[in-house]
Amino acid sequence: MMEPNVDYAWKYSEEDYILSMFLLNSDKHLFVCTSNGVVLVVDAHVGKLIKRTNLEGVTMIFTCVQQDQKIYLGTDKGVFQVNSSLLVTSIIQEDGWFEHVCLNEAGTVLLASKNKTLYWFEKQDEHFGLIKLDNSYTSTISSIIFNTGSFLISNYGGNRHFTENDPFNYDFFPWKTSLLTSSWSPNKKFIASSTQENAVHFWYYPFEEGKDFQISGYPSKIKKILWSEDSNLLFLDEDEHVNIWDFSNGPPAGQRPIELYCGRGRVNDFMYKNGMVIIATAYGNVFLYLLENTKNWMEQYIVSGSITTILTNEEMSTIFVGTEQGDIYALELDI
Repeated sequence: MMEPNVDYAWKYSEEDYILSMFLLNSDKHLFVCTSNGVVLVVDAHVGKLIKRTNLEGVTMIFTCVQQDQKIYLGTDKGVFQVNSSLLVTSIIQEDGWFEHVCLNEAGTVLLASKNKTLYWFEKQDEHFGLIKLDNSYTSTISSIIFNTGSFLISNYGGNRHFTENDPFNYDFFPWKTSLLTSSWSPNKKFIASSTQENAVHFWYYPFEEGKDFQISGYPSKIKKILWSEDSNLLFLDEDEHVNIWDFSNGPPAGQRPIELYCGRGRVNDFMYKNGMVIIATAYGNVFLYLLENTKNWMEQYIVSGSITTILTNEEMSTIFVGTEQGDIYALELDI
């Protein structure tokens, strides 16, 4: 193993919890959202602030999603669209915690949730109009995801599956307790949802009665579920390490996962790209593992503060790191 790398290409300080980061304009600009309603654009090459704005009246941002060159925000004052020039467009202005926002691939349908209510918007003349307000959920909506023509909404008791063209009819994937976060394999064969019981529950898609299964026995709740692009690998965060399950031949019954152990506080974020797993921890460590050698990390970086989110550019030459303390680091990869 190599010694930890403490160098970075640049650092920018915002003094606010870094919630999400996105790269726009051919990876030239880093778009940053903070938890307290600040949105800014930073030069991704040198770390210089280009533009910054406070969303008027917004005190909390809960979620940020990217669609082409625009960012969609769920806040305590509604749902907003922000372009790369930081022009803000309101989709809905309403008090309450809009914790989940999701769009279809074409960017023509947008779903958002506030507590137990689902909002269904469709684009009309370049603006989103409210098509359906659904108050039929009996508990708080915990996740909204999209996969090839379909939306999946999770809460207590199971997942509702809607096609993107029909907001009124759905299929149901039942489970007996609360679901936390969900992920759908890219080949659309498996739906995975983490549960309150420190487990991950799975359903075949389309739904098959009695065919659901579960991976359980974790010491803490699973907060992030990630599939490889070919749907052969499933990644789960487990306390201080990441588990990798092999789904290349279907459900991994009787198998044990590959464990990427970090031991530097809770895993707060991770990503998988081009055969590399990048893991960020609560103690400010960034670990790089290659799938061809999962016994030892090949590189480690250390930043000051608890890491909240990580991102790489397309060439994987730079890792961008955001922290609870409001610092953004650009770490150069030389591998």
